[in-house]
Amino acid sequence: MMGFGGFGKIAEDKKKKAEIDHSKTVRAAPLILPAEPSQPAGPDKGPVKGPERGPKRKADENAGEPESEEEEEEDRDGPEGDEGQGQVGAPPTDEELGLPVSHEIHLRGHARAVTALGLDPKGARLLTGGNDHKMYMWDFNGMTSALRSFRNITPWENYPVVACPSSCTGDRFVAATGHPQLKIYNRDGLPLAILVKGDMYIHDPTKTKGHTHPLTGAAWHPHNRNIMASCSQDCTVRVFDLEEWSMHQGSGAAGKAALSNLTQGIMARDIVVLKNKQGKKQQITTMAYTPDGGTMATAGVDGSLQLYRVSDSLKRPAVKNWTAHTPDSWTSCITFSQSGQLLLSRAGDDTMKVWDIRKFEKPLQVFSDLPSYFQTTQCVFSPGEKYILTGTSCKKDEGKAGMLCFWDCQTFQPVRQIGLVPDGGVTAIKWNEHLNQLIVGGSDGTHVLYSPNASQKGAMLCVGKHVRPKEHDVTVGQAIIWNPHALPMYRADTGKRRKKDKARHDPKQTKIPQRPVSGPDGHGGIVSQQSSWLSHHLMGKLIEIDDRSQDPRDVYLSKEGTTKGAGGINPYYKKGTKDFSLSAYAKNQPKPMFDYRDPETHLLPGEEEEK
Repeated sequence: MMGFGGFGKIAEDKKKKAEIDHSKTVRAAPLILPAEPSQPAGPDKGPVKGPERGPKRKADENAGEPESEEEEEEDRDGPEGDEGQGQVGAPPTDEELGLPVSHEIHLRGHARAVTALGLDPKGARLLTGGNDHKMYMWDFNGMTSALRSFRNITPWENYPVVACPSSCTGDRFVAATGHPQLKIYNRDGLPLAILVKGDMYIHDPTKTKGHTHPLTGAAWHPHNRNIMASCSQDCTVRVFDLEEWSMHQGSGAAGKAALSNLTQGIMARDIVVLKNKQGKKQQITTMAYTPDGGTMATAGVDGSLQLYRVSDSLKRPAVKNWTAHTPDSWTSCITFSQSGQLLLSRAGDDTMKVWDIRKFEKPLQVFSDLPSYFQTTQCVFSPGEKYILTGTSCKKDEGKAGMLCFWDCQTFQPVRQIGLVPDGGVTAIKWNEHLNQLIVGGSDGTHVLYSPNASQKGAMLCVGKHVRPKEHDVTVGQAIIWNPHALPMYRADTGKRRKKDKARHDPKQTKIPQRPVSGPDGHGGIVSQQSSWLSHHLMGKLIEIDDRSQDPRDVYLSKEGTTKGAGGINPYYKKGTKDFSLSAYAKNQPKPMFDYRDPETHLLPGEEEEK
């Protein structure tokens, strides 16, 4: 019998096993800390390897030991107290900075770059969309160390996925692609509804029911799971109320929306038409809500940023900046801070800018030299607004890697640069506060960065779940087992199908129609005298054999009563009777009276014309 000490041993074994599992996911890519411009990079400020470095630092060879214990305590407390101050020595570790990047798992499946990420609020299920026109669904609770998705979806054939956000409750998500129509799914990936497509031949976009050009983004309301918005290249942002529409269709109830029974497309409730400084319509590249849902921000192809108050009519922007980015640079992402006062914008002009919406004339900070070759490169705030994150891209033959860059949100100083995607780019970024894990989409798939000490659940759940081995003792071989009673010809089928098949072959029950006249019963449609069919007998009495070459007028007007009958011309002419014209008046006019006058002179034979 196992004592209480045995349970402690089992717990220790599980702990050791978990440490072994996490040790297999330690990041091997180097972490680079760029030198600050105020101080030259010293011998201790070079590139540092992330998973191999520790809190200890090597002392300088020319420097001696501390003279007292107080100096030794000051040196020990220096990196923590002067974090980010550029002190001489080793930089702070990832755990000291609060970056969960020490370990990594790689989710593969997409054939092309991952351009969109979606995560439910609790971080249980992950959505990834890419340029391969597919969306993959990942369940951290049910996934094993094999790291396989449980479902993949193709919203629209041959259209890349640009956004797949999840609602504030996590019960549904939307798929925005290059197609003008949005599709809404439940959390299991089953389709719920589809939004209507507009008429592209209508010039005024407010007069049509839906988008007419490819979509560029979508977002759910932060606090209402039934309100969502989408932007498109048709120069509009459309706001949809799913609850109001479903109740209008008769499939909803008070306080909730039942989308599963909708048979018609959902039309927009409010429409925003983006215009440039000259008043002309401009294509919209991206949009975003503030955390409180009171403000909506949009970005145009002309490089402008325009903010709308949701409570207003959405006809004119409340705050705007016409020269926020370079025109035609395609602003790929805009996001708000948790307070709603700071705004990040990432554009294709290789810059990322920080804005204060209260002073929207000039940016607070501009980060340059950030190459981006994707139209979906994102930028985010960390939980607690301590750091700012974005990704960079590189070409294949440059010999570089797509970087994940961190900056301090207060001082705007660089903190870390992590090389994630060799010869590729970092596109989509998510940092969930419940998991404290970084989910990064790139050209080679999806990377999930975490720390065993600072993170919880998420990727840590599936790393320790090993694939169940196959039980080879109970497998069945390839031999074929023959069972005569399992063959169809031996089955005792007493159903209706067998009765129908049997009746089909019975000529009396099926009443097979008479075959056409051919063979011994006749030829050419004429019945012979030896036919045994009743219909053949009746037709043989009425119709006489005829070659169908006689003139019908000569037959009718024939004076010979024994001549051939009318053949197939008149079926009521009986065989052996006189001429049809004579037999027709046999009772009323026994003696025939014919008009023998000449049709031209109207004279009888022997009469002469009067002079």
